Amino acid sequence: MTDTYTPGQWFHAETVDELQAFYLARLPAIRQAAHAHGYAIGLHGSTRRDLDLIAAPWRDGASDADTLAHAVAQAACGITRAVAYYWERKPAGRLATSIPICWTAWHDQPGAGHIDLSVVPRSAIAQKHGATCQADSSARDVCEGMYAEKCDDVIGLCEALRAVLALAGESAEVRKIVADAIAEHGGAAA
Repeated sequence: MTDTYTPGQWFHAETVDELQAFYLARLPAIRQAAHAHGYAIGLHGSTRRDLDLIAAPWRDGASDADTLAHAVAQAACGITRAVAYYWERKPAGRLATSIPICWTAWHDQPGAGHIDLSVVPRSAIAQKHGATCQADSSARDVCEGMYAEKCDDVIGLCEALRAVLALAGESAEVRKIVADAIAEHGGAAA
């Protein structure tokens, strides 16, 4: 039952009602962790299969998406992973990832026991604009398109570097080279 749950251990939901109660019981801690990283958390969906969360930056200097995901996982179940999350680009520039936070007694529903976290982009695009972009909406549209393309390239580069790291094994030297390259290009280090 959720009232006897101990963070840091996998919760095992026997029923959909128990799964939903677990999600809703962990939501205040998730919101508190997100707030500490500069985000507000919105809930959408039924919470009967997965926990669909929307994270919106709430202040300047909000953490990157991967740092937020690790904080959300820690708050949700007390268990984190040592590597970066896999991110998928969604409409309106959102980034999304799936975070497993508990076991379910049934296995016929993919995604059950997971947080589906969508992160609204930080205000980095607005901060990149110069005076021309601020005054001219056409120039701003061009600038944002170029910035979005650069973000897609950086995400692709970071994913490729993580794949190289996985293939190279646990060599400390390779890990440092890859982590430095990811950090240099704006991604979260693995």
